[in-house]
Amino acid sequence: MLVIPVLEYCSPVWNPSAVGDIIKLESVQRIFTRCLCAKMGDMTYADRLKSLGIYTLEFRRLVADLVLFYKLIHGLVHLEIPNCFTETVNSITRGHSMRVRVAHCKTEVRSNYFGIKTAKIWNALPATVVEAPSVHCFKHSLTPDLLRKFLVIPQ
Repeated sequence: MLVIPVLEYCSPVWNPSAVGDIIKLESVQRIFTRCLCAKMGDMTYADRLKSLGIYTLEFRRLVADLVLFYKLIHGLVHLEIPNCFTETVNSITRGHSMRVRVAHCKTEVRSNYFGIKTAKIWNALPATVVEAPSVHCFKHSLTPDLLRKFLVIPQ
C-alpha cells in the first residue's frame, strides 16, 4: 500500500488520542481502500481490510507503541523518557512480573503521553505476551482480539 508508510511513520511520537482525530485519520485509509478496486466500493470497511490482509491504522499504531515499549523495557532501545514510568513493580499477586509504575497525571493531556498511555496498556497485557522471548514473538502475540478493549474505534 502506498499510503500506509506515510500514515505510520514515527506513530509512537504523534499518535492521536482524541476520538475525532482517530476517526479522521482512519478515514484516509477507509477512502483509499474504497478507491483501490472497483469491486471494493460496495464492501464494508472491515471486509475491505480483511480482503487486503491489513488492519486498521489505529490497531497498527497501538502495536507500534507496544513494540517500542517492549524494546524500552527489555533494553533493546536506549532512550531517555523521564517522568513517564518508573521501575518495575514486583508484584506476585496481580498481573505479570514486568509491570511498570505509571507516573501520576494531573491533566488529561499528560495522561495521553506515550509512556503513560502505553504503560497502562502494557500492565494490562497477559504475562505470556510481555515475557515473549523476542520482538517478533511479541509483535505476533498482539492480536486484534487481545487489544480490542484498548481501541477507540471498534473492529
